[in-house]
Amino acid sequence: MKLRLQQQVPLATAPQQLADGRLYAFIELADEAGFSWEHPFRPAPARVNADGSVTPLAPPTAAPDEVLWRADGSGAVFTAPALQQDNFVFWQATDGKPAVRLPFTGTDLAWVPTNGTLAAGSCAAFNLLRYQSAGERQFSAAVFDLQGRLQALGFDAGPSDGFYGDQTRTAVQVFQQSRSLPAIGEVDCATWQAMLAQP
Repeated sequence: MKLRLQQQVPLATAPQQLADGRLYAFIELADEAGFSWEHPFRPAPARVNADGSVTPLAPPTAAPDEVLWRADGSGAVFTAPALQQDNFVFWQATDGKPAVRLPFTGTDLAWVPTNGTLAAGSCAAFNLLRYQSAGERQFSAAVFDLQGRLQALGFDAGPSDGFYGDQTRTAVQVFQQSRSLPAIGEVDCATWQAMLAQP
């Protein structure tokens, strides 16, 4: 009689090669027997070793939606629909401890430099934010962020809806005038840097 060893199906999401040259991902090794697409995915942050083996780095968690790994492999920030709570994300360290809930305001996860101000970035990669007439308006996460920043600084940009309309343009112009910038009503790099330089 021959015994068949049970195989495992690797389920992975958010793979990324980090600074140490190794691959990191949220991985679950599910048993092949009885596996189906309805399987409740509960991955753990893990490192894939050179031989293809997987080293779990923390307890399993709910399936992440958006993941932002730290380049040094110390952990990842993630969102998870099953754990979704307004204005929160989760930090999952790779030290074996459970995920920690963190307050979050914004639309995009990104690491920012810690050796200077946010406004110190280069303008080379900056995209101009422009007024859109009523017939051509499209939602923009950058405009949504802009509106929130203007409101926080005391400039009434109207509702934070992600559409660059009349009220947002007027708020941008008033902000530009208050910082001795040309009141063009468009957010160029100089305007963005002035906004990010605020406490």
